[in-house]
Amino acid sequence: MRALKLTLFIIALVVFTTQTFRHIYVKYLYPRTSVLDNYKEEIEIKVDKTKSLDELEKLYKETNDKMKKIEKDDDNFKKNKEYKKLSDELDIIKNRIKKGEDINNRRNELVFYWLFGLICIMLGVVFYIIFNKWIGTAFVITGISEMIVWTSPLYRIRSYGFDDLLNLKLLLSIISWFILIILWVINEKIFDKK
Repeated sequence: MRALKLTLFIIALVVFTTQTFRHIYVKYLYPRTSVLDNYKEEIEIKVDKTKSLDELEKLYKETNDKMKKIEKDDDNFKKNKEYKKLSDELDIIKNRIKKGEDINNRRNELVFYWLFGLICIMLGVVFYIIFNKWIGTAFVITGISEMIVWTSPLYRIRSYGFDDLLNLKLLLSIISWFILIILWVINEKIFDKK
C-alpha cells in the first residue's frame, strides 16, 4: 500500500506543480496583445472593453434595436450599408456573449467538481480511518483526480471572464497542492507509523 500511495502522491504533486506554473505563466507572462489589435473595428474595441455579460447584452440590444428601426423604415433594408454594418456588429457581439456564457459555465463546473473532489478526499480519510484502507484510498484518489482534471490549464482564448476563470484555476491548483502535501504529512506522521 505504501508504494502505491507514494507513486500516486508523486504523480499528483508533479501534475499540480506543473499546472500551477502554467497558470502563472499564462496569467503574468503570456502575451496579451497582437499586431492585429491595431486593426480592430470600433465594435470589437467596444466589446473588448465590456466587463460583464450584462454590458454585452445591453450592447446587443442597442444594435438589434437599430437594425429593427432600419427594417421598419426601409423596405429595401438588406441593401442598406448601415444595416449590413449593424448585422456584422451583431454577429461579433453574439459570439462574445456565447464565449462569455461558456466561461461562466466552465467556472460553475470547476467549482462544483473541485468541491466534489474535496468531499471525496474527506470521505476517503474517514473510510481510511474507520472502515477500510483500500476504500479510503480509492476515495482519496478519486478526489485528487477530480481536482487535477478540473484545475487543468485553459486554452488561451481571450474573452470576457477568461482572467477570472484563470485566477480561480490558479487559486484552486495552489489549494489542491497544499491539500496534497497536508494529506501526505498526515499519512506519514499518523497512518504509516501504525
